[in-house]
Order: sequence, then structure tokens, then C-alpha cells
Amino acid sequence: RLKMLSQASAVSSASTAQKGAKRTVVLEVWEAERAKSFGGGWSAPTWVTEGGLVWKWVDEKGHKHPKLDPKLAKSDATLYPEPPCSLGGLYQPAGEWQHGEWGYGQFWSQPTFKTTPGLMDNLRRRKWTREFV
Repeated sequence: RLKMLSQASAVSSASTAQKGAKRTVVLEVWEAERAKSFGGGWSAPTWVTEGGLVWKWVDEKGHKHPKLDPKLAKSDATLYPEPPCSLGGLYQPAGEWQHGEWGYGQFWSQPTFKTTPGLMDNLRRRKWTREFV
């Protein structure tokens, strides 16, 4: 998801901030991980029913992120510790990736995620953001 920052207000999918002639765009990427069996830690989701989550780097709906490096195979994308995403074109990174805390739950589509994992929580996610100018 892209957000362009605006002086007046933010629009749901994009908003704009004018800094002279420059426009700042914030790229949002979600990281998804699934609990391994028997307390073995966390890794990229692998269930065939999980659709885009198996890419690890997804949009807010859990689909493979559209700005994911198109040259990466799924198995390679899951190895990156930070989102392998960029805007390309004339946009250049204006800083480092920033991430929030992990949220824990069972399904991507559930309305809220907890800050600590419960017994049945086998999915976790966190949002990464990066500004581009």
C-alpha cells in the first residue's frame, strides 16, 4: 500500500505532502509469519491455503505485495529480514525501513491482533513502512 502524505489530510489509499517540488510517498508492507510445530519458532507461512501469505511480504489484505521485487522467487523473498520492495522509477528511499510490533492471531482476516501470543495464536504480523521521495 502506498500513502502519499498531504498537508491537509490523508486519503485512504494515498495522500500527498508537498516539500517544495518534492512529494513524499510512504510504502507500507506487512510481514507475515506462521508458528512452527512444537514450539519451533516462527517462519514464513507455508500452508497451501494461505495464498499470498506464503510470500511473507504482503499488502494489508494478505496478498503478495505488488511492489515486491519481481525478480525474486518465493523461496528467496522469504529469506529477507526487511521488505525487498521499492517504488522504482524516480522515487528514491528517504530513510530506512521502520516496523511496528508483532501482532498475534489465528487468521489474517480477523479484525484485531493481540500484542502477546495466546495458546491458539499461530500467525503473527507486523507493518513495515519506508518513505520515498
